[in-house]
Amino acid sequence: MSVEIEVGFENATKVPRGLEELSLEEPPKGLANPGVRRLLIGGGAVALAAIAGLFAYYYNRETTDDAQVDGHITPMASKVYGRVAQVLVDDNQPVRVGQVLVKIDPRDYQAALDQAKASLALAEQEWTCRVRGKMWRAEIRARMRSCLARRRIWHAPRLLTSKRRRRIWRGRRPT
Repeated sequence: MSVEIEVGFENATKVPRGLEELSLEEPPKGLANPGVRRLLIGGGAVALAAIAGLFAYYYNRETTDDAQVDGHITPMASKVYGRVAQVLVDDNQPVRVGQVLVKIDPRDYQAALDQAKASLALAEQEWTCRVRGKMWRAEIRARMRSCLARRRIWHAPRLLTSKRRRRIWRGRRPT
């Protein structure tokens, strides 16, 4: 590895012109120095921002070791529970007895009502089917008795199987 260094008077003309003149004056001291002035202005701005932030944070706060609060606690309860959809009064607003304070979201109650209606309809339908089924069974029993009476088989309900009953119902003689 080799490094070439050019030394000599011929390279003196290659030196940049700005470095040829050296100033012999001393830089200004104190507030006259622009760097010091910028530093003081920036520090002052940061300190001012910190003071403004602390003021905004502690403006309406009160700290103490043994705090007590005086106030009136009024219990409230609704007749039904649910999510509040709308509040109809403002803070510290006087209210009258019986005045509506909040509206409760009706979707939960509407779903419960729909479910109850569906349950009622299902129960009514089941009851109707059972009543019709009992009527149908009673009609079949009456026909069986008439068929058995015509054929003079009085003890048949005990002895006949369901297959034989069907044959009687169709009009055939049981085997």
